[in-house]
Amino acid sequence: MRGLIWDGDDLVEVDDLDVVPPGPGQVTVEVRSAGLCHSDIKPIDGEMAQPVPAVLGHEAVGVVRARGAGVEMPLGQRVVLSVLQTCGTCDACAGGRPTLCAGPKDGTGAAADDPSPFRREGRVVERFRRLGAFAERTVVRERQAIPIPDGMPDAAAALLGCAVVTAFGAVEERARLGKGESVLVVGAGGLGLNVIQAARLAGAGQITVIDRNPRKAEIAELMGATDFAVAASDEDVVERSRALRIGRMPGSRPLRVSAETGPLTLRSPGRYDSV
Repeated sequence: MRGLIWDGDDLVEVDDLDVVPPGPGQVTVEVRSAGLCHSDIKPIDGEMAQPVPAVLGHEAVGVVRARGAGVEMPLGQRVVLSVLQTCGTCDACAGGRPTLCAGPKDGTGAAADDPSPFRREGRVVERFRRLGAFAERTVVRERQAIPIPDGMPDAAAALLGCAVVTAFGAVEERARLGKGESVLVVGAGGLGLNVIQAARLAGAGQITVIDRNPRKAEIAELMGATDFAVAASDEDVVERSRALRIGRMPGSRPLRVSAETGPLTLRSPGRYDSV
């Protein structure tokens, strides 16, 4: 099958990549669409350790084509893939907090990964973030394959696996944004745009977005931003945020901020979240 492999020097498109059959508790997923997240670039830029050769990619949607022993998910089920390899039985998983899973861990403290299912010329090809989505098929645990309805377009559904849940989790779980609160989002990229959507759904009042690119204004407003400003540098971000007097409206509640320069933009009382 076809796949995109990072060999440590180049991204190589191949057509002789193999995938092993699913083992107990695993499913084979035919990848329909995969997103390109900035995290996928980090191994290439040397910003994230990754054994090579490896199939990158961790945002994907697809269809279950094969299943191992003990799997209940039906063949043909449309799914979005998750990087979380949780046990499903510990207190954290049972309590709805799978990111705190107490299951087996690797040397970094992350959930221990199953062996990579990819092979090429008889040798193991590693996978990125317990998925390896830049291939026509991949094998994951059943719990990593989340059923989704048929009506959602593949390209949009793929983003649910990382960009959307990361942003919504930051707004709902970390910031615990409340109705009527003010929000400053610095950077209208993939995560920032989803933070805007999440803030709007949470009932935020003023949602101000600051970005270096003025062309981001239209899409930011489409996602729910109430205000948009252009900043040329990190220092400009701080000055702009202070000039906008975000979170200082009469009766407003604490300001929530999402940006690397966020701490410098805060007015008291305020909270800062980086996503």
